[in-house]
Amino acid sequence: MKKIILILILVFFTVGCGFWTNFTTYFNTYYNAEKLIDKTEQEFSYYDEKERLQPRALAPDYEIVDLDNLSQDGIPYFMQEFIISQAKLQPVKVKLDSVLIKGSKILARKSKSDYVEGTLYLMALAYFYKGEWLPSQVKCGELIDVYPDGVKSPDAHLLFAKSLLIQRKWDYGLNMLSRTVDIAWQLERYDILSEAFRLQADLSLYKGEKEEAMKPYLQAISQTSNKELQAKWQIEMASLLYELRQFDKAEMAFAKANEAYRPDYLGMYEAYLYEAESAARQGKFYRADELLTLLEEDSKYEDWKDFTFIARMDLLRLKVKDGDDTNGVNEQILKAEAVADTAYPNNKLYKVYQYERAMESYFASDYANAENYFARSRSMRSTVFSQSNAMYSYMTSINKNRKILNNDRVGLREHGGITQLTDLSNTYTTPPSKEMSNAAYNIARTYEKLKQPDSMLYYYEVALERSDTSQIDNARYLYAVAINIQGKNPRRADSLLQLVVDRFPLTEYGVATSKMLGFTEAYALDSAKEYFKSGTDLRQQKMFRESINEYKNCFQYFPENSLAPKAVYSVAFIFENGLNKLDSALYYYKLLQEKYPTSEFAKELDLSILYLDNKVNGTEIPDSLTYDKMKKKLVALEELNNLPIQIQNYKRNEEKKSLLEKAKSSFKEFFNETLESTTNKIDSAKAKYNELKEMDLDSLNFQEMLDPKQLLPDQDSTKIDAPKDSTKIEIMESDSLKSK
Repeated sequence: MKKIILILILVFFTVGCGFWTNFTTYFNTYYNAEKLIDKTEQEFSYYDEKERLQPRALAPDYEIVDLDNLSQDGIPYFMQEFIISQAKLQPVKVKLDSVLIKGSKILARKSKSDYVEGTLYLMALAYFYKGEWLPSQVKCGELIDVYPDGVKSPDAHLLFAKSLLIQRKWDYGLNMLSRTVDIAWQLERYDILSEAFRLQADLSLYKGEKEEAMKPYLQAISQTSNKELQAKWQIEMASLLYELRQFDKAEMAFAKANEAYRPDYLGMYEAYLYEAESAARQGKFYRADELLTLLEEDSKYEDWKDFTFIARMDLLRLKVKDGDDTNGVNEQILKAEAVADTAYPNNKLYKVYQYERAMESYFASDYANAENYFARSRSMRSTVFSQSNAMYSYMTSINKNRKILNNDRVGLREHGGITQLTDLSNTYTTPPSKEMSNAAYNIARTYEKLKQPDSMLYYYEVALERSDTSQIDNARYLYAVAINIQGKNPRRADSLLQLVVDRFPLTEYGVATSKMLGFTEAYALDSAKEYFKSGTDLRQQKMFRESINEYKNCFQYFPENSLAPKAVYSVAFIFENGLNKLDSALYYYKLLQEKYPTSEFAKELDLSILYLDNKVNGTEIPDSLTYDKMKKKLVALEELNNLPIQIQNYKRNEEKKSLLEKAKSSFKEFFNETLESTTNKIDSAKAKYNELKEMDLDSLNFQEMLDPKQLLPDQDSTKIDAPKDSTKIEIMESDSLKSK
């Protein structure tokens, strides 16, 4: 008897300890962690997706928008729905951190409790929601290793597979999905099984393997005798066929779901709805009308009457597309849309309808109407949100740039829905225009994204025809046309590429084209030095306009070259002293300070800019800024510097004393008067003059200060430094330069 009592006490003590451990673990820690995850998922609205009470809004894929290219973070488009944005994560971040802390306590202090498996999964889920894929995989791996047949093992397998696919680890992810399917079958976790099948299908579609996408569903249907599960997977497979635009197969698959299996009410409704949609897209309007009437008259589908109404609108749209407008169907559509805009503005199937209306207008080249419908279909998150958003931006770009390329200004005419050019070779009636060439280029790039090569090439040709051959944009247009005609016209393509190298040898286009054509680096000359030397020669011959163009080429094409600031200064100097265009001179002086503030030519320009600004704006110029006499002396010194050396020495010796005295007096007067007149006007000048105020002007070496080499830019091209890395050049925009 005593032995029995002792055994009972020992058993009670052992069981009691385990019970007490589980009790305290659950109510002190695990319960709270589980609640935090529940609240987090409610915040994400995940339960609305998991417990789907609304039919899906399926959309046929037109294969125009590359969804994967829309992802800026490199995540595959079919995995985007699992990514939690920072805006959504921020309110729940503290909850997820708390889950991790509580989980760590359980693993450290209650490792013998029954809640370790659940804790590992909650921690893996918290890491996953935070976007920390590797820690999530570690926790999933620990759970799978310790509890391979545990209750949470299918969930951990699926979560592990998702994190791998998000990181584009395709082979490892596909293998983990296969293991997920196996464990889900074993433990009869059909919810996990369905999601794993969908991910397998999405991955196959992502790789372009359409037939492979069907196999998981076909295999699942054949492996079970459960009519409800068979119906569920049959509808999933039919939906996939519908999205792939295989409407004949989709119609039969949806019909089979209701005829051969036993779907629930929601599955039954979806099967009838999309069987009707599939039939209508094949022109079987009578059958579609019959199915929609069945849904409208059956009271058990009353909760989803908005979907039926949208499907009825779609049927009308497809009839008009098929040419049947004998009974004023267009008018009926507009009335139905007015009702839907009021009654069902947020219905997701209505967004799909608007998207398809937009695509219909797009294929008819009615881009204005397409833009309108794309704007409406992207107004909320839905199946077609990403596609609508991308197409809306494309239509906006085309419509905006086509307004620039209007018939009167560019010589274009409408033909066959595409704007056509009357005469590409007529450069006299269509002068170069940066605005128009850029507009045509933007349209071409848009057509390239829309996979319309003919329209793309046409507008690249327009951009090339309208471009100025002296501007860097011309290289871009030459290159674009050449690349796109290589297969059809290789001889012309080579000629255009040769032009790129000849005109713009040191630009990024020139360097890339040189390599493409097999030229050596010695082919590219030091064009910056050549441009500056040419500008200097022309300036000395008083060919100011031509000189300015050469200087502009120097600093526009080679902005990082050591000659660039000198070229800008030379342009400003010519405008001020050679052409007496003070507004242009002022512009280039300011440009010099803006682009090259540390250059020696940008220093000491405050007074010159102040003087020119007053003169250009017609304001009264203080006496202290009237330095015309001093400028005349400087110009005289420049002219003297151009004379033969013997005459220079003679004139300098004759006028040396008087020149220095007059200059000395002028400087004194200039500095003193400027200090008084500009004290409250310009802060930068004020600071500079305060420094000069204490200067002993009598001690300055005026002879050295009046050395022309110090006052004027060094125009000796033989002393020009070699350019910096000329293969990395950023070309300045020249709109404002041309306007001057």
